[in-house]
Amino acid sequence: MNNLRKSGKNFLSEFHSEFSEIRFVYDLCKSELLSSNTPISIRTPISKRISFLDERLYFHKPKITPKIHITNADGVTIKEAKLIANRILNFNLIDGTAWRVDFADVFEKFIQYIFKEVAKSIGGKFIPNLKIYSNAKKRFQWSLNNLEPDGVLLKDDQVVFIDAKYKSHLYNKFDQNENLKEEHRKDLHQILAYSSFNDAKNKSGFLCYPSNKIEVSKIEYNFSQLGFCSKVLMLGVPFRKSIIPETKNLIIENLELLNL
Repeated sequence: MNNLRKSGKNFLSEFHSEFSEIRFVYDLCKSELLSSNTPISIRTPISKRISFLDERLYFHKPKITPKIHITNADGVTIKEAKLIANRILNFNLIDGTAWRVDFADVFEKFIQYIFKEVAKSIGGKFIPNLKIYSNAKKRFQWSLNNLEPDGVLLKDDQVVFIDAKYKSHLYNKFDQNENLKEEHRKDLHQILAYSSFNDAKNKSGFLCYPSNKIEVSKIEYNFSQLGFCSKVLMLGVPFRKSIIPETKNLIIENLELLNL
């Protein structure tokens, strides 16, 4: 018995009924996490962890329980685990499940919707999430299979690339922070890279940020030796439905200035 006490892990502790109750709660969670109710962006990263836990819990058969009993002898970690388990048991997964929203994705969809409305108004075409595939005979593990701008606006022979960035740059216009500068440099390089797929000498693209007011500013890069020009329009968009008509009109005005 002394050896059993020292080991801290034995047949009695390993196959205690509470393990089976926890296994029951785990199975409920796993079923929900792997269901179609769960966004794939959450489902994919946790699949390996679930497989690992399945192996560890293989010999623990689930025991149905409406509540897991908490005792004064439970340690802090065990008590916390039981409290979480009871919250799960008290929650009706069938009625609904709330997930955290990635507002970068929501902002991207918001910008795509606005440019789709712009395309309708000017008789153009808007393609969201256009994939530009790479063609390489030799690939490295970290190389990209494709580029994917948030949108491309087509009108006659003109092509305008759109990239939405859920970043705070337009809320920090006078900040000298080096991280802000570096992030903006990456954003500029990205929109300029997308614009390179347009064979026009005058290339243009929209770089969209959240803002507390509707605004647009233009940056122009000239390669005078070859007569090339790239224009980047930084568009500030408040995250509100009411501003959609005004934002759409502002975009159309600036597209006309770009000779669209």
